[in-house]
Amino acid sequence: MAEYYFFVNVRVDVNKYPSGQALLDRWLDEAEAAAEAEQAGAIQSLWRSASEPRVYGVVKLEGENVLHAQAVLLEALQGLPMGQDGALIVEEASEVRPYTEWREFLRQRARSRTQT
Repeated sequence: MAEYYFFVNVRVDVNKYPSGQALLDRWLDEAEAAAEAEQAGAIQSLWRSASEPRVYGVVKLEGENVLHAQAVLLEALQGLPMGQDGALIVEEASEVRPYTEWREFLRQRARSRTQT
């Protein structure tokens, strides 16, 4: 299977929790699950917005094709603690590629143009 990378923008629906304490307790569960995914290599980078309940990340998944990989991503998000609560709202899940691949493409393109 091929590897696919996705940029994800996920908003947390804080109204799913009866109190701020319940939200933060559940967010700790979420953070621990994310640490496991980071160690497994699925999460490449993860950022939490400082001004709103939102998380940005780059994840790497395997799939038969990009649609299959995106389905795997959505299933994985729903399996997370806050996903099980229905509190994760995926606002964006865009396929991205490592910038190193783009740079290498540009280098190969430049080499082929100078050889002709």
